[in-house]
Amino acid sequence: MGAKTNKTKILALCALAAFFLFRRQISAFFTVPEPRAAAPPPSGRQFVITGARLMRTGADGAVLLLHADRVEKGRGRLLRLSRIRARRRNRGGEVFMQAPAGTYDGAGILELSGGVEIRTADGYTARTAAARYDTRSRRLSGNSPVEMRGRGLLVRGEAFEFFPEKGLLRLEGRVRCRVEMGGLGA
Repeated sequence: MGAKTNKTKILALCALAAFFLFRRQISAFFTVPEPRAAAPPPSGRQFVITGARLMRTGADGAVLLLHADRVEKGRGRLLRLSRIRARRRNRGGEVFMQAPAGTYDGAGILELSGGVEIRTADGYTARTAAARYDTRSRRLSGNSPVEMRGRGLLVRGEAFEFFPEKGLLRLEGRVRCRVEMGGLGA
């Protein structure tokens, strides 16, 4: 009787293997639908990273170091960033940027918003509501009011362009400047 039990077990195993091998054909015959993969969330987010660091090196050797407490994948190559700290280094010096929110498009455009602070290595600080940094042209710009302080100088404008390598700040619209005597040479 033991040989009959072994044959029964072998037949049962063959039947089970055949079932798994031909499952799709059996499912199609009985019209049992296959489970579908879950659709991505309506927001289009594909991932979230906390504590991210990104680095981009330009053809000129300049380095953009970007730290964000949170990164969410947006549409295309767009990354949504939270609590951003960025540093741009090159042979002309360093520029530090900080903002509560922003986006990075992967092609070299960093948009900062929610109250942006920009600091240069030589002691100047600028504050504005929003700014855009283009890594290709190495230009910081913004269409919102800006205030820059440092070394006894206070400058305000309605919009700005800043070229860190050249140390050039171009203000647009109504511009105000206050100089404290003895402060410029410090």
